[in-house]
Amino acid sequence: MNEPNYGLRRNLPESNDEGRPLSRPFSFRPHLLKDSMTEEQLNQWWRDLCRAVRPDDEIKTWSYEGGYGIPFKIWDVTFKKPSIIVYSSTIKDKRTITKNEFLLIAPRWVGYRDDGIGRDVMQTKSQNTSYIFGMLKWLEDRTAAHG
Repeated sequence: MNEPNYGLRRNLPESNDEGRPLSRPFSFRPHLLKDSMTEEQLNQWWRDLCRAVRPDDEIKTWSYEGGYGIPFKIWDVTFKKPSIIVYSSTIKDKRTITKNEFLLIAPRWVGYRDDGIGRDVMQTKSQNTSYIFGMLKWLEDRTAAHG
């Protein structure tokens, strides 16, 4: 089944605000770095994440500066309007992370993880970066632990 093009490869920066080159983006298998991510690889990573998480799974936010942070839980994974819904004791209402939002942030993960892109840049793209980065780190750690 062909999925729509969300313009994922458009406007990806080649360097950060200080002019330093960004780290290479990852493939849908986070431990394997590729020179570029295809739309299919991004969509596959979304599918991998949706298959891996379950309601009430606890994941922690993650930041380059502080490592693991505040725990949050998966409330639901929806497929009709593709999204992952999360909640935490630190937020008033549940947060919905849409597939489109995830696909906007995911290509920048390695650059952020390796401090090539500052979190302030990511926060202009999404208010859910803490949760998205936490899920990406969780998926990366889980993949590494399972071989």
